[in-house]
Amino acid sequence: MQFPHFTSEKVFKWFVRYAESGSRHIARVRGYTIPEIKKILNSLGFETPKILTEGTAIIVTAKKP
Repeated sequence: MQFPHFTSEKVFKWFVRYAESGSRHIARVRGYTIPEIKKILNSLGFETPKILTEGTAIIVTAKKP
């Protein structure tokens, strides 16, 4: 799976721009941090054996035990 990396400069700028615009539109990019991704996947019963960061992405290989 691939998630936008919130702490990357590019994704954080998307967040700032969205916040400054005052938009409340539901269709927006939501950035994630690695601890958030682990929490979400673990709570859904996935193991997260491999997490990589590449540019603006967090790439996860997850499986159910």
